Amino acid sequence: MASDFGPILRALSRNKARASIIVLEVALTLAIVVNCVSLIKDARLELAKQSGFLDEDLISVRVRAFDPAFNEQPFTDSVIAKDVEALRALPGVAAATQTRFRPWQGGGSSNEVWIAGTKSPTFRIQTYAADGQTFKSLGITVAEGRDFTDDEAVSERDRVRAVTSQNRPRSADGRATTPIVQEIVVSRAFAKLAFADGVALGKSLEDSDGDQYAIVGVIDRFYNPYAWNIGEYVMFYATRSTGMQYLVRAEKGQRETLLKSLDKALLTVNPGRVVKMDTIQDLKLKNQGEQLFVVKMLGGVIFLLVFVTALGIVGITSFSVAERTRHIGTRRALGAQKTDILRYFLTENWLLTSFGIVIGSGLAFFLNAALVSSSTASRLAPVLLLVGMGIMWVTGILSALAPALRGMRIEPAIATRNV
Repeated sequence: MASDFGPILRALSRNKARASIIVLEVALTLAIVVNCVSLIKDARLELAKQSGFLDEDLISVRVRAFDPAFNEQPFTDSVIAKDVEALRALPGVAAATQTRFRPWQGGGSSNEVWIAGTKSPTFRIQTYAADGQTFKSLGITVAEGRDFTDDEAVSERDRVRAVTSQNRPRSADGRATTPIVQEIVVSRAFAKLAFADGVALGKSLEDSDGDQYAIVGVIDRFYNPYAWNIGEYVMFYATRSTGMQYLVRAEKGQRETLLKSLDKALLTVNPGRVVKMDTIQDLKLKNQGEQLFVVKMLGGVIFLLVFVTALGIVGITSFSVAERTRHIGTRRALGAQKTDILRYFLTENWLLTSFGIVIGSGLAFFLNAALVSSSTASRLAPVLLLVGMGIMWVTGILSALAPALRGMRIEPAIATRNV
């Protein structure tokens, strides 16, 4: 095989354009394919992420009123209270809460806070309202401290009115001199982020308006429902959300039955409304639609690139064999075996593929660096590059095999005939 390198390299030097096409094809394909596989790996990790909630038992209920009576806020508040009572009384309901929070919703609310009374860094944290059954509905427990009660949950409208009141005394910099203190429950991830000892219970946070948040509980885990990365950092405050939006957790095996009865229970409370229900698993599929599309699209790109590269190698190698028909016949007449001809073309292809792989490896890391700097893509794992190199070598050999076999079967008498 080593004895073929000299003739092969000399032959390639006389056909630089043809050799360059194969090298460039292999290099570009390797660089793009391994980065596509890396992006697919990242997307699959996102798809495999669990919320930590009982998603399979959760139902999102959203109600839109058309009865003019709902224009009066006291009337709406009374209906909401009856809705919650009716939902919790239904057979098969483990818990129900009035909240805008939805697992896998792809968005939410956030705020910037820091440790009260200090010059600590500012932390971006998710914020959600909760009542006495929000955590129970999600299927999580307060690991430290205590949960909220329904009696503690003021209306969000009243909370916002109190926070934004123009009558609150303020300092020259616009901060309230009589801060409102709200009790909150935070995630353990945020506790570790904000406090050096990781202990959050009993401590307080502060925001830019001077309001403070007393930490009364800690939940073990929370995931990030945002479309952008904010980590598992969250705080819940005792507030009843505005609007007729509910989250219901069914008892095991009762979800489908409840989907048939929830709307009837709410319309019995007041028929002047339209009820829309979604399972949280369906919301998860919608939220992950982008990742699923990315996986399918990149999978198609990988297949197309490898297929086109293989076709290119087949075509160029076939042309090379046809162009050197008389040369092959001459070698056969001088005693070369069929296997010598086969080895020659496969070695030539292996060399071109290897040149392409060397160049493609550098391009792969360059492309990955660009992706990492401009997106949330992870750094290219060396093992992916090694796998990609193996795939390109196999693709190159298999693509050149059929033309090489045709060249091997050329007879000396036919090859040396004048045409």
